[in-house]
Formats: sequence, structure tokens, C-alpha cells
Amino acid sequence: MIKIEVFYNLKDEIYKIIAQGHAKFNEDGKDIVCASISVALQQAIIGLLYELKIKDDFYEMEKGNLLIDRTKIKDIKFNKEINLILNTMFLTIKTIQEEYPCYIKIVKSRI
Repeated sequence: MIKIEVFYNLKDEIYKIIAQGHAKFNEDGKDIVCASISVALQQAIIGLLYELKIKDDFYEMEKGNLLIDRTKIKDIKFNKEINLILNTMFLTIKTIQEEYPCYIKIVKSRI
């Protein structure tokens, strides 16, 4: 199962996402659930890196694990755009989870 922890601040903004594990929907290379979640997470990273040109070291990625930590982004002039990218990523993940609830667990926390 893929576990996705989403942390919100007091302004109801996503400030950290931790994704761990594998869906095990199918064998490696054929697992559409893992691939879909991976694309949603990586698309957010790509948007932050290439569209907003954020250079900070705000993410860590290794096989089966991914962390996006907004607190490491120092340039806050794109706050609205960052919110849009991260909220869209979360909505995509939530939509996939609704289709495959046995393979994805979403945990939301607030500080």
C-alpha cells in the first residue's frame, strides 16, 4: 500500500508531503496505481522546478519514497502558484485513491 501523509499549516496550505511504499496492484513495471501516484507527485516537483524556477532543495526522492517540504522553499513570492501546484497534486492523488482505495492511504495532519 502507498501511504501519503499531507501536512497543512494554519493557513490551510500544504507544507509537506511524504509518500512511502508501493501499491502492489500489479508487478513492477505494470503497476498503474504506483505509476499514477508517482506521476502526480513528480509533476508537482517539475512545476515547482521548471515553471516557478525554484532552486531550493525542497524535495527528496528515492525508490518507493518521496518527500516534498515546502518549508525549505525560501522564495515566497510564488506562494499563490505553489498553493495551486500542491493543491492540484493532492486532488489528483485523492481522485486516484477514490478509484483504488485498497492500494492508497491518505493521512492528513494539521500543525
